[in-house]
Amino acid sequence: MESGNDLFNYLKDIANNCGGNLLELNIKHIKPKQSIRLKCQMPLCRHYGVCKVCPPFIPSVQEFTEALSDYSKAFLIVYRERISDIEEYRKDYAAELKLAEIVHNLEAAAFKRGEYQAIGLVVGGCKLCEKCAPPGESCRHPRRARPSPEGLGIDITKLAREAGVPIEWPPKEYVHLLGLLLI
Repeated sequence: MESGNDLFNYLKDIANNCGGNLLELNIKHIKPKQSIRLKCQMPLCRHYGVCKVCPPFIPSVQEFTEALSDYSKAFLIVYRERISDIEEYRKDYAAELKLAEIVHNLEAAAFKRGEYQAIGLVVGGCKLCEKCAPPGESCRHPRRARPSPEGLGIDITKLAREAGVPIEWPPKEYVHLLGLLLI
């Protein structure tokens, strides 16, 4: 394993080369809350109970909070894209798939550098399949599918705003898709 700055610069170069941006976060600012996960159920997200990497199939907020104490670094991944029509944008998952690819590449790069516990998270529910594998069947992409920070209780929008990302909510001109890498 290498020094924090060397690892950050290495990962930042990868993110930049993939079209994203990487910001280092203070991991102590990540405070999972049940109220964030509750948004998966109220109003009911279309991924809840369907997607293999969404609640209720992922660790509870309490379980994740306990596991989070084993991590020492957190990196916010930002993929920004200009939009003209939010309704049309919501039908096209190309940007979300791009973010998933960036997060996957960063997680793999950290792993190759000796950070064997590195995990990546991606907002918005998995979009790797047009339709998730039916109940009783395994995920078709277990090495690439990642849970959302929100599903684990992380207020990723708040973290991004605290890091200086100009989040528009609801998006008007730009959408900022967010991921998280824990090491």
